[in-house]
Amino acid sequence: MRRYELDWLRFILFGLLVPYHAALGFVSYSPDVYGIANDVFGGVWLELLLDWSHSWRIFALFMISGVGTWFASRKGAGMQFAGSRLHRLGLPLIGWSVFALVAIWAGLWPAEAFFSFSEGETGWQAIEFVDFWHLWFLKNLLIYTLICIPLLRRPNLLAFKGKSLRWAVIAIAMLMFVVNALLEPIAEGIVGLEGDDLYNLMGFVLGLWIGANAGKVLDWVARWWWILLLYGTASYPLTLTFQLAYYEIIDSYDTVWSLYGEFKYMMWHAVRPVNALLWGMGLFGFASKFLSKPGRHLKRLNSLVFPLYVFHMPITMVGIAIAADLRIAWQIEMLTIIVVTFVISILLALVSERLGWFAYFFGAIPRRR
Repeated sequence: MRRYELDWLRFILFGLLVPYHAALGFVSYSPDVYGIANDVFGGVWLELLLDWSHSWRIFALFMISGVGTWFASRKGAGMQFAGSRLHRLGLPLIGWSVFALVAIWAGLWPAEAFFSFSEGETGWQAIEFVDFWHLWFLKNLLIYTLICIPLLRRPNLLAFKGKSLRWAVIAIAMLMFVVNALLEPIAEGIVGLEGDDLYNLMGFVLGLWIGANAGKVLDWVARWWWILLLYGTASYPLTLTFQLAYYEIIDSYDTVWSLYGEFKYMMWHAVRPVNALLWGMGLFGFASKFLSKPGRHLKRLNSLVFPLYVFHMPITMVGIAIAADLRIAWQIEMLTIIVVTFVISILLALVSERLGWFAYFFGAIPRRR
């Protein structure tokens, strides 16, 4: 039985990327993120709204991606499955790399946006490709999928055989609290992972667990969605408090590893995944309660999610750059950017579907004629 709430939730979570990234152009730290900013900022309330959504949004995206990966692997999680994931997630990364090189060559983008530079014996040298910019999500999702293939091949390990899902969720929250507090500093300071890599991996594995027990878990969260969201709301001020404390002390230490054992640092990494877990489970419950019916255009909308994700960021940045020179209310500018980004991204997604095999480079699937 298909769970339509998962399709709706996937579309909603990916769709939220557009207003989030558009709003980033209207906050005080926009120059640090984009290198551009609007002439008027939205103020502290907009920044708080973005910070609140960021506290659970990426985690929930990896949760829903984990669920999707679980169902995609049910026909077998062997080499063929790994190849299909490399094909589906890897080709957009290759397409973006080509775009980056062309943009640098044409002088449309500075090389520093894509490469890390270091001073060596022969002068300044590009030492590594920094990242895939906004497609870092696909890179991480591909890595997490390949890491978890042994787990996908033994589905019984994820099967819930207990009687109380409430205690299972509490146990998962406690495990995430302890593991993230103890291992995140090690992941950053010794292994050299990015700050949220371990945290996001937890969300992905949690999604696999939800997928493996979809009937039980989704029915349970549908009953308790409001309690989960209430606890998530109540725990966010605590998360924000430790986040601000973390920002205050971070510059006082030479390395990430030197922060190990610092209470504020450890608690910041501990409370974040629990807050995100509560919000993520609450959102799954909300969707299961109110969005369990198939929509007329749901299947079509879901086919556009990936290319929408691929296309939206460059379009959003162009909109922010144009808005920076305009002298109208920032709310109107931001709303216009959101609407225009959705329209152009969907149009490009529809076009990319008709490019045959090349559609995969844009996250689309070739449309049969």
